[in-house]
Amino acid sequence: MPYPYPLRNQLCSLVDLKLAMGIPPTNTSDDYRLGFNIDVASRKIENFLGRVFTQQATPTFRTFVTEDPWLCYVDDFMSFEGLIVSVDYAGYGVVTANAFATVLANPTVIDTTLTAGIGTTGGDFQLEPINGLIHGQPWAFDRIRAIRSQYFPQYGGLAYPRPYTQALVGVYAMWGWNYVPTDVKKACVLEAMKIYKSDDVPFGATPFGETGVLRTGDKMHPETRMLLAPYIRTGVLVA
Repeated sequence: MPYPYPLRNQLCSLVDLKLAMGIPPTNTSDDYRLGFNIDVASRKIENFLGRVFTQQATPTFRTFVTEDPWLCYVDDFMSFEGLIVSVDYAGYGVVTANAFATVLANPTVIDTTLTAGIGTTGGDFQLEPINGLIHGQPWAFDRIRAIRSQYFPQYGGLAYPRPYTQALVGVYAMWGWNYVPTDVKKACVLEAMKIYKSDDVPFGATPFGETGVLRTGDKMHPETRMLLAPYIRTGVLVA
């Protein structure tokens, strides 16, 4: 009896993939295999991009290091629920109430609902991209800029951490995006289809009529790469 693969944090739905492959949504005979390949494609895309799109249900604390005293790259987040940004100038690494010893004031000039005209002023840090938008599209914040004479600790830098200790920035946030962009969803469909078809060529090559041996490629579908290009980011230094 067919049963579904336990999908978690998928970038496209089982119905999305079925419709793209011409499979009626009511046909459940291959649901496990289809779902498994959606999961594989989703993780492949997120690893390729350096982003995780699924939003956490609750905030968690993460630590980061930066080589720039005024700009820290962090993991993606779009929600302001519970947001705390803190720094560990002494390098002790002690976390109390989801923060290091020095907590920076609320972000300044940010839009807490991603609509114009709502924000706060007078904070110690700025979230970027500004307004949570790129080319008018809602975008996750992935950079924190220290302002108003604030700065982030660096090992052997401005904060002069003690020897053998770390220069850490702490962020308590609800990580991830609150939606999956349409082009990322489409890329997941294409990649899941490609991986699904590769099951028929388990050793990477198969004889094909009079043309000889056909080989499967190890690269992403060209359309997939084009769709994902705007979302590629560099790695984040997580302690």
